[in-house]
Amino acid sequence: MLSRLVMKFTIIYLMLLSVFAYDVDVPTKQSELQKELVDKYTQQARGLSQKATASVLKAFDSEEFRQEIAELPFANASSKYILDLFRQTIRLTTVVHNIPSMSTTVIDYNVTIIFKSQYLYNYWDALALGITRLDESVASVQDSVEVELFGFPPFSRPLHPTLQEAQQRSIYGALNIWQLSSGNILFGGVSLVFSRSYLRPLTIISPVDTGFWKRCCNMSSSQCPKGLVNCEAWDTTLGTYDYLDHLILPSCGYWNYTLGTLFKRLFAPDKYNVTYSLALAYWELELVGNVLFQQEGLHFVIATFTDSFGTTQGEMLQQWCMKLGIPLIWALGPNIATNSSVPPTLSFGMRLMLLDPLVGGIKNITALPKWKTLFSDVWKVVNETLVISKTLPPSLWSDFWNILYSELPASFRVHFLLANQCADTDRCLGTNDNKDCVCT
Repeated sequence: MLSRLVMKFTIIYLMLLSVFAYDVDVPTKQSELQKELVDKYTQQARGLSQKATASVLKAFDSEEFRQEIAELPFANASSKYILDLFRQTIRLTTVVHNIPSMSTTVIDYNVTIIFKSQYLYNYWDALALGITRLDESVASVQDSVEVELFGFPPFSRPLHPTLQEAQQRSIYGALNIWQLSSGNILFGGVSLVFSRSYLRPLTIISPVDTGFWKRCCNMSSSQCPKGLVNCEAWDTTLGTYDYLDHLILPSCGYWNYTLGTLFKRLFAPDKYNVTYSLALAYWELELVGNVLFQQEGLHFVIATFTDSFGTTQGEMLQQWCMKLGIPLIWALGPNIATNSSVPPTLSFGMRLMLLDPLVGGIKNITALPKWKTLFSDVWKVVNETLVISKTLPPSLWSDFWNILYSELPASFRVHFLLANQCADTDRCLGTNDNKDCVCT
C-alpha cells in the first residue's frame, strides 16, 4: 500500500513539473531548407535506384539466394515480384526512435523530457535548451556527418547552435528491418514509432548507421574492431522511400550478412532468430523536419517490459499516450539481467508484444474490465517487488510476462504490419493473433 502511495505522489510531482513545459517556439513540420534537402536527394536517388535495379534482380535470381529463402512462400516467384514485395514491406516497416526511460551515466535525455515538450527534440535542440550536456566526441561526429554527408549548413558557432539553427537539423530513426519488438534498444527501452504518412515526405534513407560509419570508415583512425564492417561496400549515396534499390546490396555488403538472412527475418520473424550483433545492422532514416506530437507525428509507442513495467516512468508513459490518443505496446525485449553486458550472440526470437488495455487507442479492440483488472494487478505486484528488490531477475520478468501473455485475449497479442495484410496502411499498426488488423 505504501509503495503505491509513494508512486502516486511521485507521478503527481512529475506531472506538475510537466505543466511547466519548455518555453519553446514550436517549429513548422518542415522548413524550406529542409524541403530543399529532401528534394535534392530525391532527385539523386531516382537515377541511382533505377541504375541499381538490374543488379538487385540478378542477386534475387542467384542460386544462393533462392536456396536461403526456400521455405518462404514466395521462394519460386519472379525476381521482379520479390523486389516489388520488398519495396512494399520497407514502406510499411516500423521506424523507431528509441530513448531511455531514465537518465544514465551516458545519456541524460530521457523519456520524461517528452512529457514537457510539444515536439520531439533532436540532439541539437536538447543541447540548445540545456537539456543535455555537450559531449564533444559525440557532437563532433554527428555534426560532421550532417554537414559533410547530408549537406546541412554549419552552425555559426561550432557545436553550440542556437535553437533556430538546431531546429533545421534532423531526427534520427531506425528502420526496423529485423522486426525487433523493442526497436533500436541500443539507445533506450522506449520506442517512439512514427506515423508512416507523416514521415514519408521528410525522409532520407541511409543503408547504415552514419555515425557508426563515420567512426569506422571516415576518420583518420578507425574506432571499430577490424573486420566488423566492410567500408568499401557503401559509397555514401542516400535514398528515399520511393527510390531505394541502390541501398539493398550495399547494406548487406557493409554489415557482411546475406540477402537471404534479411528476407527470412523480415518475412518470417517468428521462425528465424537474429543476434544482437546483426540487430545493429539497421537502415538509418533521417527525418529532415520536426515531429510534432499534436499533428499526429507519432503512431504508437513501444515500451520494453523489463525497463518500464510497474514503474513511475511507465505509468507516466501510459498517461502521456492517453493524452495523445495513441496506443502503448509492451514488448518483452531481450530480457537480460540489469547492468549486464550484452553478449554479441544474444538471440532475438519471437516478436512478443502486448497492447496495453488501460491505454486503449485501438478502434476495433475494447478492453473488458476483467482484463484491465488483471493488468493492474500484475502491475501492482511488479511495482511492490521492485520497491523491495530494485531489480528483478530475467526468470521473474518472464513469469510476469507469461501471466499477461497467456491470460489476455489473442486480440491483444500484436505483430508488426507486413505487406498485403491490411488495407489502411497508414492507420493500421499491425495484426493480432486473431489475424485481424489492429488500427488506430
